[in-house]
Amino acid sequence: MKTKAILKGKKGFTLTELMIVVMILGILVLIAVPIYNNATAKAEKSACQANRRTIESAIAQYAAVEGVNMADVVVDFTTGVINVKEGEEGTEKGTETNLVGNYLNELPTCPSGGAYSYKNGKVSCDAPDHGSDTDHD
Repeated sequence: MKTKAILKGKKGFTLTELMIVVMILGILVLIAVPIYNNATAKAEKSACQANRRTIESAIAQYAAVEGVNMADVVVDFTTGVINVKEGEEGTEKGTETNLVGNYLNELPTCPSGGAYSYKNGKVSCDAPDHGSDTDHD
């Protein structure tokens, strides 16, 4: 009985007030979601760029050990094997070495699922908007 007496003088929210609150929350969500998605994309792009620079550093170390130009290095990203190409045919010479274990703890992967490739001393990524380091400077 006391509960009815306490609630008798109280009013609840009207349907209009509740609808206004729901609309305001919807607008806030519409503003927040694109900002979150943009921040996520930027973070993935930055992580990919850092991975490419790490791989380029490992390749530079290999080139220094072998005494060759970085542009003459061949990298197989599926196996992590690195070697030196010889001549126009691209035949391999030098010491075939595994990047993982010798120059890297693990072969980095693109957070967006892109594949890395190496050409003329630069690592690039085929994920949309990732490209190569020259695209980000």
